[in-house]
Amino acid sequence: MTKRELGQSLIESIVALTILVIGILGAVSLGIYTVRGAEASQVDIIAMNLAQEGIEGVRWIRDANWKIGQAWTTGLVSTENVLPGRIEVNSPEDAEPYTFREWPEEGELPDFGILCFDDGTGSYSHPPVDQTCDDIGLSDSGIKRVVGVWKPGAADEPMTVTVFVYTPGRESYTHTLSEELYDWFAE
Repeated sequence: MTKRELGQSLIESIVALTILVIGILGAVSLGIYTVRGAEASQVDIIAMNLAQEGIEGVRWIRDANWKIGQAWTTGLVSTENVLPGRIEVNSPEDAEPYTFREWPEEGELPDFGILCFDDGTGSYSHPPVDQTCDDIGLSDSGIKRVVGVWKPGAADEPMTVTVFVYTPGRESYTHTLSEELYDWFAE
C-alpha cells in the first residue's frame, strides 16, 4: 500500500467512527427521554388516582350521612361558600373509611395537604395535623392533595367537589378533578 492509500483509510475510519458515535449518542438520548417520560406518566397516574380517591371519599361521606339519617352535606359544607380541606383514609380497623378534615383556621399551614408514602404497603396518607411524615415513620412523597367542597346554592342544586393535586417539581397544581354530587336520595 502506498502512503496515499493509508491516509485515505485513516480518514475513512475517522468518518465512520464519527457516524457511529453520533448514532450511539442519539440512541442513548432517546433512552433517557423515554425513561423521563415514563416517570412523568407514573406520577400523573398516581396524581389522578389520588384525585379520584378524594372524590370517592366525599361521596362515601355523603352516602354515610344518608344511611344514618343526617343531611347529605353534614361534615362537608359550612356556612362559607367553599370548604377547603382534605380527605383522610382511615385504617381498615376504623368503622368509617374516610374522614373530611377542614383546613385549620389558625393560620396558613403549607404542609396541611402533604401526603406521606408507606413503602411497606405502597399507599399514601395524610399525617395527623400536628405531625409530619417523619414523625409517624413514613416518607414524604412531595405530593399534596387539597379537596374543595362547594355548598349547594339551593336544595335541588349539586354539591361541587374539586380535588387539586400538586406533584413535586411543578410550581402550580398539576391535576384537577371536579365532580358534582347530587342529593339523589331526597324524597
